Amino acid sequence: MESILAVLPRFEVVALEETDKGEVVLRGKLDEPSKAPTEGWLWLWDSIEVAYATTILSNSHTTGDAVLRLSRSELPDHTRSGDFFYWIGPGWQAYHVDMILERSWASARFESGDAVHFEIDGRPGWRPADSSPLPREKSRELRVGGWDHEHCEICTTRIGVGGEPTGFVDPKERWLCSSCHGKWAVPCDLRFLLS
Repeated sequence: MESILAVLPRFEVVALEETDKGEVVLRGKLDEPSKAPTEGWLWLWDSIEVAYATTILSNSHTTGDAVLRLSRSELPDHTRSGDFFYWIGPGWQAYHVDMILERSWASARFESGDAVHFEIDGRPGWRPADSSPLPREKSRELRVGGWDHEHCEICTTRIGVGGEPTGFVDPKERWLCSSCHGKWAVPCDLRFLLS
């Protein structure tokens, strides 16, 4: 697995400081700092289903010196100076690493299902009717056959009505189009995360 992950840039912890607000400030070095944002956030990926969303306090594109902040409750107690994490930019989710490493894809035809139209704090959204309601969700209507497509997790190609009729799905219902499956999942290549 190390050779697969080697394409991802790393963040090496140089120092940790705990704050009185229940947070940890990590000082360290970013590989490929020019690809990391100078503000906002990024993921520190540790292992399958273990990643930390961090706030960027500073990032020098020339030296790679970076300062990140996250909740103390998220960071493992055993984290020390010299440890490293792979970092992933804000355009992606940490689970995108997991789904490629887990290699659990099956070819499938997308089948439409019912959809629920909802609002959360005045903002509309859709979800499959057979999924659990979201926190603070106010359901508005049930649309029979309304969940008629998904999107490829990597390139957002439409899979289902109005798009490719088939794709590849993993046990967590994440979809890839045939092209991305062949280009990234089959060879277990994470380089799409660098874009």
